[in-house]
Amino acid sequence: MHPVFAVADLGTNTFHLLIARSGSRAPLDVLYRDRYFVKLARAGIEHIPDAAVRDALQAARAFRTALDRHSVTDISILGTAALRTADNAASLTHQLEAVLGHPIRIIDGQEEARLIATGVRSLLRQHPGTHLVLDIGGGSVELILLDQHGIISSVSLPLGIAVLHHRFHQHEPIRSDELTLMREHIIGKVRPWLAQLQNTPIKSLIGASGIFDVLADLDLHPDMLLCPIPKARIQDVTRQVTTMDLSSRKRLPGLPEERADLIVSAMNLIDVLIEEVHPEEIYTSAYAMKEGELLERMAGKGHSSSVDLSPDGRPI
Repeated sequence: MHPVFAVADLGTNTFHLLIARSGSRAPLDVLYRDRYFVKLARAGIEHIPDAAVRDALQAARAFRTALDRHSVTDISILGTAALRTADNAASLTHQLEAVLGHPIRIIDGQEEARLIATGVRSLLRQHPGTHLVLDIGGGSVELILLDQHGIISSVSLPLGIAVLHHRFHQHEPIRSDELTLMREHIIGKVRPWLAQLQNTPIKSLIGASGIFDVLADLDLHPDMLLCPIPKARIQDVTRQVTTMDLSSRKRLPGLPEERADLIVSAMNLIDVLIEEVHPEEIYTSAYAMKEGELLERMAGKGHSSSVDLSPDGRPI
């Protein structure tokens, strides 16, 4: 029996727990998966409010129960944007460590990008070319240019959807002037880094985790690890949610209610990137940072997978 590995991804908007073994039909044999919308940046990225602290500790207690129940032998706990920047991040980190019974590794944007690339590249063996990976978090956004050999370039930008929402989305529905300012702000942050791609044809834009999971669930098959999304579908969803108020977005079929507040920022961020990059194809990846961390830890202990995917994104 393969040993059981786990990774907890303590993000700004969502806490994730993934428990898995090395797989035979997919890179990971997932035993348990859970998430809690903690929204640490609900009042801004600078300070984690008391209500968010309570939600984070509740999620940690649930994670501890799941870890004990599955007899996990190797665990990694990662903290990202809010836990590295908020003025009370150290206090919350210590409280979370006490509940979880394990140390939390606070990682920077470059380490996030490297782990995301590890997760996504495990699904790209049948997809040669240069790809741009977009991972949208609550506090930051990671952009990773990669090919089959590894990372070409990467950057972490302060464009997390909780940050964008708090700064620009002041009315329901969002006003046209707020939307214009948001999109101009995104363009101003991404263009300096994207300038290096002017002579690089981008085979695909690959969205990893978060709102991309929602897009995949709305249109595609749940067994696909790498799912194509039509550009027109993204444009339609962007237009739709941008004109809706919060109560209407909460009733949108297929959209988790907890994502309704931030989806306007998320979809406009994606839409701007597509307009700037002009990728040939768009995909969502079921694997991102936490899967990359698991795959690296498994490989380090001699449990790496050699699974390939068919061109339609299913395990062979």
